[in-house]
Amino acid sequence: MADMPATGGEPFWLGADVAGATMMERMGSKLFNSEGEEQEEISMLHDMGLNAVRLRIWVNPKDGWCTKEDQLTLALRAKSFGMPVMVSLHYSDTWADPGHQTIPEAWKDFTYEEVKQAVARHTTEVLQLFKQNGIDVRWVNIGNETRHGMLWPMGKSEDNMEQYAGLTEAGCQASKAVYPEARTMVHIDGGVDPIRYNKILNAFKKYNVDYDMVGLSCYPYWDRKQGLEAEDSHTITDCVANINGLFKKFGKESIVVETGYNADYPEDGYKFLKELINALQTQTHGHCHGIFYWAPEIDRGYLLGAFRNQRPTKIMDAFTEASQAAKPTSEVSELWIDNGTRKIYGIQSRPLTDGKKKVAIVSHGFNGTSGFARDYFATLNSLGYIVYAMDYPGGSIHSRSDNNTMNMSIIDEKEDLKAIVRYFQQQQDIDTENIVLIGESQGGLVSALAAAELKDEISKLILIYPALCIPDNWNEKYKTAKEIPDVTEFWGVRLSRRFFEEIRKIKVYPTITKFTNPVLIVHGSKDPVVPLSYSEQAMKEYKDAHLGVIPGAGHGFRSEERKVSNAFVAEFLIE
Repeated sequence: MADMPATGGEPFWLGADVAGATMMERMGSKLFNSEGEEQEEISMLHDMGLNAVRLRIWVNPKDGWCTKEDQLTLALRAKSFGMPVMVSLHYSDTWADPGHQTIPEAWKDFTYEEVKQAVARHTTEVLQLFKQNGIDVRWVNIGNETRHGMLWPMGKSEDNMEQYAGLTEAGCQASKAVYPEARTMVHIDGGVDPIRYNKILNAFKKYNVDYDMVGLSCYPYWDRKQGLEAEDSHTITDCVANINGLFKKFGKESIVVETGYNADYPEDGYKFLKELINALQTQTHGHCHGIFYWAPEIDRGYLLGAFRNQRPTKIMDAFTEASQAAKPTSEVSELWIDNGTRKIYGIQSRPLTDGKKKVAIVSHGFNGTSGFARDYFATLNSLGYIVYAMDYPGGSIHSRSDNNTMNMSIIDEKEDLKAIVRYFQQQQDIDTENIVLIGESQGGLVSALAAAELKDEISKLILIYPALCIPDNWNEKYKTAKEIPDVTEFWGVRLSRRFFEEIRKIKVYPTITKFTNPVLIVHGSKDPVVPLSYSEQAMKEYKDAHLGVIPGAGHGFRSEERKVSNAFVAEFLIE
């Protein structure tokens, strides 16, 4: 199956909500592929070219369907096909949609603060179960079609917008704690109607809700029922316009998380879906990441599935053709590298080209992971670079190498980075004259230190909001070694005495400027964590340095700022 390129090195996701599959199976319903052979749904969808699934979770459903355990069964099937998962948390014991947002029975007597805690607890329990089973959760819908809010009446948007925002924020933060790389999503129906989206997202901006993406429902059937549109083509045009408008105003990218068409008219449905997929790919400037069909397998009692007589209709051909039309340009895989007794987990994205490959090694920041490097994949792969990113041992509570942050050490990270460079130097398909180090935040300091020791082996160095201030900051807090406690907790991360003792010995500028090859530094003008002045000083100290300042950007770039940063990176590497 070919992956369809989108932003950030990800494919364009072609998915389906398959949450009802286990229920149908236990009721004796069977599905058959286009050849008439009985086949399990996720397996069949994978064969058709779909590359992701969406699942829904209820809190305490009376009939046992859509529990976290029930949906884990489907998540494990998706895992076997390498399909990532979108989790839709309904925060109800049953269906949640614009007409129903019923608070779970067990929570109905809770105070607002208690419900926020319950939202966080439920979110954590669901995602921890999935994480323990190795499920690749890429997206988490915090609520389902929440135009009117959720958890009524407490979180009804028309009456209690601030509480709705607070409940959503509780879900977002719980999600990020378990799956920091998964994107939290606000899901609203009527994707053609910017009024309802702006109402919610304006409020979320006002109340500082930290969500990542917007999920849209896009159904021509319901658009007609609600008097929003008269033609299928209008649904496509206005949905695309809304996606572009939301990105321009809020900087949020999107996914169409639900769509469907009356399967009694498969030719019309095929035409609609094919045109919608094409428009989302070609007219949203990369701001729409994919499309999910809701419950395609249903063919009785629900008009908008995509099967009839337990077999796929022509509607599903739109997915197959979209998948077949894409040509993969790179492949992503896991790669463990040894450094003595330390085993370093990482991911690499390799361009599918012939000949020797250049290498870019990306170092994450404090409490980060390899997953943050995905933002670099598309840009660097297109320039012929293999991109490798690691989980530094001890570098994060989420590290797959070692999540004991009491072992965090900038010196160890520098040595691990040097070991990774040595690994790639030994591979026969590597152009050893073109090895680039890229470091974000604390990873920027680590990369700068490693480059100074490998000054003849690293061709270029790229520092993204580099935390060159770390020694100054901590030496100011602990003015003498005797003041350093055995354990320091910083941003929820426990650090040992060793971490602070080591950085007392680092003389940043005299050390890092031993590297004399070209350096690019990218920094936000409004960085509250690392003052821009540190990068400005590095610019003066390095022999051959370039500084790209992104106006208004903070520490950790938003989507549009990341694109500016990646443009700086591409221009620097092409020179």
